[in-house]
Amino acid sequence: FGLSPADLRSASAADQAQSAWETQHFAAVACGLLQLACGGLDECHALVTPLSWDSPTLFGGEPVPGSAARADATLLHHLVHLREGPLPGEFGTGWNNSAYWASVLGAHHPIFDQLAAAGGLLAGGDEELRRRVRVGEAWDARALVRLCSEAARAGGD
Repeated sequence: FGLSPADLRSASAADQAQSAWETQHFAAVACGLLQLACGGLDECHALVTPLSWDSPTLFGGEPVPGSAARADATLLHHLVHLREGPLPGEFGTGWNNSAYWASVLGAHHPIFDQLAAAGGLLAGGDEELRRRVRVGEAWDARALVRLCSEAARAGGD
């Protein structure tokens, strides 16, 4: 793999400790993603909240400021609430809470370019859907929240 024992020894103890914490944080995000995929919204929420929210919670514990996994945890936090949809939660409906986390994400998550391309492929030749998915523009997670909530209200999938 191009990695030798000498490469591992070259890192300082502080760098190794930081790397271990970062690995643990990204592992929590990966577990949260699997839980979300299997319908474990509460379980995912408990894992990502300390990495994405700056206050302690009863379900997630103490916050983890400055985590390298913060952007990914915030993306999952957004997706948890998107999956809740119209159900009420601690800060309004899932849609409202998801829109909040979409705003926290902003426009700069590394996966957004891939999501924008996938949205264009899924929209195909449907010009109305291409407009709503904003094909050719930067990915907007808030637009996804609006699209999902409107589809649910209209009885769509």
